[in-house]
Amino acid sequence: KGKPIEEFLKDSEELQELVDKCNGQYHVLNNEGKDPSQVKELLDKIRTITAKNGGSHYTTEMFQRAEREIEKEKQRILKENQEKMRKEVEELTKEV
Repeated sequence: KGKPIEEFLKDSEELQELVDKCNGQYHVLNNEGKDPSQVKELLDKIRTITAKNGGSHYTTEMFQRAEREIEKEKQRILKENQEKMRKEVEELTKEV
């Protein structure tokens, strides 16, 4: 309570990673205050970031990175399944 955001960031590696993934951008709200302008500021920031990203919440680079990760995972699963099938065929061959 009453702790500056910089201290939270410094004390939490996970939070630092999240902020890094967001290109160093974050927004702080006072959850004890009742100032409605905080929400307006947050929405304005979201609109600005979205406009910078060409009208999308994500950049092309983010999509491409996600696609690469998905493809890597698909290849890993495919390889794993092929190996599993190979072992099953090998076991069946031994039984015959």
